[in-house]
Amino acid sequence: MKRLFLFLLLGVLISCGADEVKIMEKDKFVNVMTDLAYSEVIINLYKPQERDSIRKLITESLLKIHDLERSELDTNLYIYMSDFEKMDQVTQTMIERYDKTMEIETPIRTSDK
Repeated sequence: MKRLFLFLLLGVLISCGADEVKIMEKDKFVNVMTDLAYSEVIINLYKPQERDSIRKLITESLLKIHDLERSELDTNLYIYMSDFEKMDQVTQTMIERYDKTMEIETPIRTSDK
């Protein structure tokens, strides 16, 4: 009985000390993932031997911009990827945003001649 009590007490103490996982709202997660996707395009412009260090610098900067710890990003990435429907929504939103940024409005020219 003492062992059971000590085991339960230990479990309670450990769970009290654990940080609560904050799940990002979909919009924030989309913003982070979009920035990371765009950063990969930039990273691939560098020589292969430079990419790891550039990736680290850019990722650290993006985490700071979005006020995130690496563990928060990793945890949320795992959570969203574990739910196909959520991740599909995120991906679709990212694609829609990309399409909007790539739209080029060109004026229609008419010839007066």
